[in-house]
Formats: sequence, C-alpha cells, structure tokens
Amino acid sequence: MRVLPYTAGTPLGDLTGPFTILDFGDANHQPDEPSVVYVESYTGAMYFDDRDSVARYRAAHDAMRRVALDARQSRDLLRHMSKGARA
Repeated sequence: MRVLPYTAGTPLGDLTGPFTILDFGDANHQPDEPSVVYVESYTGAMYFDDRDSVARYRAAHDAMRRVALDARQSRDLLRHMSKGARA
C-alpha cells in the first residue's frame, strides 16, 4: 500500500475515484484474458475492457504512483497517524 499525500494535490488534474485494474495471467505472467478496469461509484460499478480505457487507467495509476510516498514512508505515516488517534 502506498499513501498519496495531500501535498501531491491532484496529479491527474481531476479526482478519479477508486478503481482497480484486473490483470489475468498464468504462472508465467502470460495474459490468459484481456485486462479489465473495475470502477466503483455511488450508484454502481462499471467495467472497462477496451484497450484505450485500460491504458488510460494504467497511465493514471502510474502518475499517482510517481507522486505517492514510497512503501516505507507510507508505513511510517500510517503508524504515526495511528499513534495520534490513540492519544
């Protein structure tokens, strides 16, 4: 898990909302089926399986990952925040 800090702003210029990229592969990481993007919303869920949409969400994920805290920093922040919540 990696934390996207408030200081990163909105790296995509807009809020994307939660999404999950589903990749289906075998033990050798060879795709068995095309990737699918699952998007949650207030009124339901959407699935995108066309290459352009999947590529766009993958690019969004990469952009957010570039500005997110690394794994150690994310863990440290979460630990710090949980200690403050117990006080």
